[in-house]
Amino acid sequence: MAYRLPGGRVPLAFEDGQYVGLQVEVEPLTAWAVYRYAVGLVAAFFAADEPAAEFAALRAVYEQFVTEGQPTWDIVDHRGPVPATAAGMLRLPLPLGLRIVELWSETFAPVEAEAESTAVDEIYPTSPLRDQLNEVLARKSAEAAAA
Repeated sequence: MAYRLPGGRVPLAFEDGQYVGLQVEVEPLTAWAVYRYAVGLVAAFFAADEPAAEFAALRAVYEQFVTEGQPTWDIVDHRGPVPATAAGMLRLPLPLGLRIVELWSETFAPVEAEAESTAVDEIYPTSPLRDQLNEVLARKSAEAAAA
């Protein structure tokens, strides 16, 4: 019997903007190499300076996402149900497609070297807010040490 890596599908949270309530579920990013490759594809899309290169890069981003993220959703447009495929993603408004990929990338949780725990770590769960608060705390500590 094959060993299944820990994990499980996760919902992507659309908590603000015009897509509030949209439900997309994906396989989380767990492998560093897959994460870095996806980030590189997105960077190539934003660096593309010609329409053909931009389209090819966007298609590569979407292909990587649907291959690794295996999304499910119930999105409908003027043609009917939008399939959860790279071709289907090309039917989505660009901001929505990129937001889906961005939220998927946020499912990656790198293994971090053990660092000293802060009071912020004890109060807030892992999140961008906690990271920002820890940055402010570190800056204030450095300023106090320099004074």
